Formats: sequence, structure tokens, C-alpha cells
Amino acid sequence: MKEMETIRIEKMTCKQLRALPYNKETVFCLPTAREILNACALAYKTQYLIDSRFTTRTDFIKNTLTITRHKPRKEDTDGVVEE
Repeated sequence: MKEMETIRIEKMTCKQLRALPYNKETVFCLPTAREILNACALAYKTQYLIDSRFTTRTDFIKNTLTITRHKPRKEDTDGVVEE
């Protein structure tokens, strides 16, 4: 299995989240566990602002955060979710 490229950053921003491609895992290396937790919280707060869904996976041993951006689910007017 091919090792994914890790992007080293000091802090996650909304601009970086907007630039993520859909349905592709992106691995970020952050300096501290606190920055990882802050980045997770930012991703979940931002998903409503940019109309996307994010899934995150953390590795506190390696100080990495893996984020996958997903396209939003479309809801019909009667509340039924279309995939």
C-alpha cells in the first residue's frame, strides 16, 4: 500500500478546508495534540458554512490528522435524503 503524502502545517484554517478535494483523504501533520483537536473542531464547525461534510481520523502518536471531504447530502422538500 502506498504511503500518502503528509502536509505539514502549524494551524488549520477555513481556507485550507475549502481547498480540499472531494472524496480524497488528506493527511496533515500538526505540531501538538491541541492543534489536532482544534483542527477537528474547525472542520466540523466549517462543514455547515461551506456546504460539505468532513470525516476525520487522528493519530496522536504521529501528530497527524486525516480529513476526507464529502459532498453534501441533498434533502428533498419533504425531508427525504437523496444520495
